[in-house]
Amino acid sequence: NPLTFDDPRIEQAIKEWNIDVAVFDPVMSYVGKDTQLNVGNSVRAIMNHIITLGQETGCTFIVVAHTSKQTSAEAINRLIGSIDFISSARSVLTVGRNPNCEEQKALAHTKANAGPLAQTILYTLDYDDGLVKFAGYSDLTDNEIIAPKEPKKRATPAADEAKDFLLDILKDGYATSKEVNEAAKAAGIGT
Repeated sequence: NPLTFDDPRIEQAIKEWNIDVAVFDPVMSYVGKDTQLNVGNSVRAIMNHIITLGQETGCTFIVVAHTSKQTSAEAINRLIGSIDFISSARSVLTVGRNPNCEEQKALAHTKANAGPLAQTILYTLDYDDGLVKFAGYSDLTDNEIIAPKEPKKRATPAADEAKDFLLDILKDGYATSKEVNEAAKAAGIGT
């Protein structure tokens, strides 16, 4: 049987082997097929089970979740499924790339119930030696490391000219489309 958060084998293993930390990666593998991922009450019920288990046993649960590709959303809203995955967590960390240094990763604190958010940690991965190497601290936010803002594109000279033309022709508040088209044609704009 697949292992789910409400499976009694988890509690048995924690108690039998005195487990202090249990990692579940990814969260979607452990919620069970009957859990409705986008329904808060359904997600909250399954998450409340491991919260209670952690409180009773002293075991810390690290639950790994993946984000959607939707880059316009805030980091905290990019988790696949219900926001209740985030809401039920005591602390949420976001991992991504340092947008200022391609070879560095960043670990940002997204949510903290027990205190202030910690500063973002920068690190590199040494694949040859299998090491995580500390690279310093940063003021980067969770949003900046998972969806860096695209630099604003500079308008072209033609776009600047068209903008100036429209501002000038509309300075009195309005113009008909026929008037705008005739004036644009006469000015050599959009032809």
